[in-house]
Amino acid sequence: MMLKYLSILTMICFPAASFAFQSSESQFEEAQTAREDDEIVVTGRRVEIEKAARQLAEKVALKPRSRKAMPRFSDPICLAIIGLDKQQSDAFRKRMYQNLSYARLNVSKKKCVPNMVVGFSNDISEELDRLVKEQPWLLGRKQSSERRTTLRRLADAEGASRAWRVTVPGDRFGNKLKRTDIVKGLPGVELPEIYDNPESTSGRIDAATSEIVAVSVVLLDWDDIGQATIGQLADFVTMRALLPVTGTPDDEVPTTDTILSLFSDYGGPEGLTEFDRAFLSGYYRQNMWTARYGATLSLVADQYADAVEDAEKAAE
Repeated sequence: MMLKYLSILTMICFPAASFAFQSSESQFEEAQTAREDDEIVVTGRRVEIEKAARQLAEKVALKPRSRKAMPRFSDPICLAIIGLDKQQSDAFRKRMYQNLSYARLNVSKKKCVPNMVVGFSNDISEELDRLVKEQPWLLGRKQSSERRTTLRRLADAEGASRAWRVTVPGDRFGNKLKRTDIVKGLPGVELPEIYDNPESTSGRIDAATSEIVAVSVVLLDWDDIGQATIGQLADFVTMRALLPVTGTPDDEVPTTDTILSLFSDYGGPEGLTEFDRAFLSGYYRQNMWTARYGATLSLVADQYADAVEDAEKAAE
């Protein structure tokens, strides 16, 4: 009874204080609700950004035919450029080397055998025929299924560019495995190659292996290049040489969100886009032996969403 009396007395004697307390509590609840709403909006927007990035990545990425890790460079880059004059070649090389930083790749500082070859030609078909005859190593071993698949795909390809890579198996640290010659094939029969992998202790054959790019080749046709600048060409080649991607996204969904649209009917951006940089960074951010298709694209989308959020915060 006394407590109830004091409570009533307090409200009579100090009505302002009572109202202030109730008002403060109400404001706190409103602020809390507003914060929760903001978090929902921000989270929902990030999901949409990641979804859009993932969809674009799926359009440009070449899906592997097996569950092997996606191919990546592990050695420093040794770049060879064919078909440009010295001034053009120097500018092209400088831009390419700058782009390597997005993928955390280094440039070879010693005399080296090229593991990245870029060629400019007036006739890509003739250039391919010449490479097959004079530089067959650029297309892999003569009897390998990889070589046959590459040649078949290149024969059907169209457009301003051609790109392919030769890969070798590696351990989970990106070291090339030693080839084992314990299996001798029968005449006319190709048996799968066997490699020593001391790290492989799992029941899954590909669990502790990676796919290392031994050499990556990109050819460009002068007749189809148009008015593209050296910077644009270097950025385009960066994507095609370092990543297993197509030359042009699906034309049914026009986009300038990637330099890969450079030779499409609707043109391309001035250089690498935020999406392109996120793709390079996300792709080479993973451990080599865990770089599977789905996980890779998810990481690229996550990296892109981070970049968008950082840019928006910087602009505030």
